[in-house]
Amino acid sequence: MSQRTQTIVVVLVAAALTLLAWLTGPAPVVDPRFADLGAPLTPALTDPAQVASLEIIAYSDADARHRALRIVFDGQRWVVPSAFDYPADDATKIAQAASMFVGLTREAVVSDQRIDHAALGLVDPTDESGDPAGRGVRITIAGDQGQSLADLVIGRATEPGSRQRFVRLVGSDRAYRATFPADLESALSVNLADWVDPALLRIDPASITSIEIDASSVDEAQGRRVEGARTTIVRLAGGGGWGLSPPGEPLDTSECDAFARRIAGLRLVGVEPMPAKLRAMLTGDTTNAALDANDLRRLATAGYFISPQGRLLPNAGTLQIRTADGLIYTLWFGEVAESINDRAPIFPGDEEESSAAESRTTRRVLVTVQAADPDAPGAQEPLQAALRRLARWWFTIDESDFRALRPAESGLTEQTRPEQPAG
Repeated sequence: MSQRTQTIVVVLVAAALTLLAWLTGPAPVVDPRFADLGAPLTPALTDPAQVASLEIIAYSDADARHRALRIVFDGQRWVVPSAFDYPADDATKIAQAASMFVGLTREAVVSDQRIDHAALGLVDPTDESGDPAGRGVRITIAGDQGQSLADLVIGRATEPGSRQRFVRLVGSDRAYRATFPADLESALSVNLADWVDPALLRIDPASITSIEIDASSVDEAQGRRVEGARTTIVRLAGGGGWGLSPPGEPLDTSECDAFARRIAGLRLVGVEPMPAKLRAMLTGDTTNAALDANDLRRLATAGYFISPQGRLLPNAGTLQIRTADGLIYTLWFGEVAESINDRAPIFPGDEEESSAAESRTTRRVLVTVQAADPDAPGAQEPLQAALRRLARWWFTIDESDFRALRPAESGLTEQTRPEQPAG
């Protein structure tokens, strides 16, 4: 056998032995800390259409408690159980929020130690024993049979402005890094107005034909109405602007148009079910409208009183709007409700990158609707649509919006402008 042939045989034998050793040798050791890297965090969630409920829980530093918002499909529509089943706007935003968790992967293991959760912003917001500064946002998503599709806590961004955040599964101490497809602060919120149609009246400002501002109040000690200034403005026929009723000083058309736009643009902040007996009284259902002492106390706390004649008396006046479709909306303004800080970032660490959000005061308002002529052709359809939206609730609005709806008559009249000097 030649030297060259011997060399080839030796090389082939060595290769065969190496292959045999690899096939029969022990399997390579995989570090269990990294075995799940690249795997989805929410493997059961593959399609936003699976989602039947979404809950967001965040800790509020201003209130020193956690705030929760839950949205559920009840078989016919999306509602907000955490806001007394108020109707959600539509499924679009819910699907967009859920889609952020489809295919979300475990990019890196950060820690397996619970002691690190506070620094990463991964303390469960419902954990009252945890560090408030380290509480994250908990997201729970379920399917139509109540099956869990996702349940995780989202913490701080890995660096300012990054879409990569620390995250962990509820029930596990392991923390990961994961990159979200969009900015979470703009997609997730615990504010009701972000998930429902926040327009209170849903009317076109051009359809408003008259506005009556009544600044009367209630002397709570005496239990009587205190008459206040009353101003009524009407849209003039033929597009000629606005006028006072009864006629008076000429009105500034641009100011009156802006006032109508403020009314049409009024946004809700919160909702509560209207007390059933009050609703019965306002709708003329006298068989169910007998208010007892507890009912009267609850109304008084909210800023509403009942006169001896059975009339509703709000302690902050009314605003009555008539529209071209023959409806009359009356806004009854009650007491200041609460101060809230619902514009602050909800994710830990984000507040350090944004300007401090100030608390804002809210005020109660209830809205009644009636048809100017209930027997007029086509009057019932818009009336019933408005009642379905408004009759069951009383609302809270921003106090600054309430103030903007109380202009003095002088603020709507034409102002005499000083003449400009010649030349």
